[in-house]
Amino acid sequence: MKLRPLAIALLTLICSGKAYATEAPNELDYYQELPVVLSASRLTQPLSEAPNAMTVIDRKMIDASGFRSIPDLFKLVPGMYVSYYKGNHAFVGYHGSPDQYARSMQVLIDGRSVYMPPLSMVDWSTLPITMDDIERIEVIRGPAAASHGANSTQGVINIITQGAGDVNGATVSVRRGDKGVNDVIARFGKRGEMLDYRVSLASISDHGFDNLNSQPGNQTNPAFIGIGTLNNSFDDNRSRMLNYRADYHPNAVDNFDLQLGYNHNVKNVGWTDSLSNPIHDLYANSGFLQLGWTRLLADNSELSLRYNHIRYDQHEDFLTALIPQSIRQSVNSARDEIEVQHTVALTPANRLVYGAGYRYDQVASQLSSLAPIAPAASSSINSAEWRVFAHDEWRITPSLLINTGGMYERDRLANE
Repeated sequence: MKLRPLAIALLTLICSGKAYATEAPNELDYYQELPVVLSASRLTQPLSEAPNAMTVIDRKMIDASGFRSIPDLFKLVPGMYVSYYKGNHAFVGYHGSPDQYARSMQVLIDGRSVYMPPLSMVDWSTLPITMDDIERIEVIRGPAAASHGANSTQGVINIITQGAGDVNGATVSVRRGDKGVNDVIARFGKRGEMLDYRVSLASISDHGFDNLNSQPGNQTNPAFIGIGTLNNSFDDNRSRMLNYRADYHPNAVDNFDLQLGYNHNVKNVGWTDSLSNPIHDLYANSGFLQLGWTRLLADNSELSLRYNHIRYDQHEDFLTALIPQSIRQSVNSARDEIEVQHTVALTPANRLVYGAGYRYDQVASQLSSLAPIAPAASSSINSAEWRVFAHDEWRITPSLLINTGGMYERDRLANE
């Protein structure tokens, strides 16, 4: 009888030891492969060999985060700053650059730039992709991404979407919650011998933040005299979007990629207590078409060609009380871009990628009023940009790797 407490203690120790042994990391945990990234040098590389400080947000991390919007994902990136301007206009900065105009942060989707230089912004709420379409996000932290242009001096965000063959079947998800959260997403696709495709349809909406106040921009403006803060708790956001992707691979060397998307977005903007900018709806439509062709050449090198067209339009109508008049503002922008790239292994220890691209942007804006004291005004801007780039990876020894890259870019801005 006296041995029973000792036996129980030994049994408990043995069981706990087995449990600890089960939970302890084994050898395989230390030798798992690191994520492979593409954005750092335009060459596929393990994350440990990338020549930049990078963060990869994979599909597992996206699901575990529970976030509803793409900008919120960047809260997971060291040094990233995520905030909202007027409640429903998100902006993302790096290392103390909290500015709604992210002039130095390049944002790509499958290599397609969605940052609009003439507008100096990325309208995150109008991107025609859903969270479920994303395979992973590669974030370059810092100015070392030489081949992505002058706009990438603070970093590069490259959103890589799932391939057309990654969806086989149909799924529907519904999310409803407080503050008007009402999301419905339907996705379906099919893998074939020569053709894969996937389609995403989504309706996403919420009522924004509650009791959101801000200091007025100009205390000397008669519209703001006597007003301590402005309230814009009416910051609802509603999006209806479509995303389609198809991959056609007729043989072992050619692959044709077609992507298109459309997003119709409506935001509540303005200020509750403002006489010149009252609460009203801001309408925005964005769409894109992307065509890609990739060929494996006889020397095991790869040649790729990509063309994309982007369209972004927004307009708003409101009645001012300071000087009673109906105001209509509109902005229309379009972009056409083409890029060619060649990836070749010069030797078993040396890889080179080089290419060139051309981009043409157009922006037209118009301000009109029914009041005779404010006649209609319009302006337009166009810009053309071309660039060449190259990056070389040379493995001198198994533990010594040299990456060398460069880019030359020239642009022209014209008013009309």
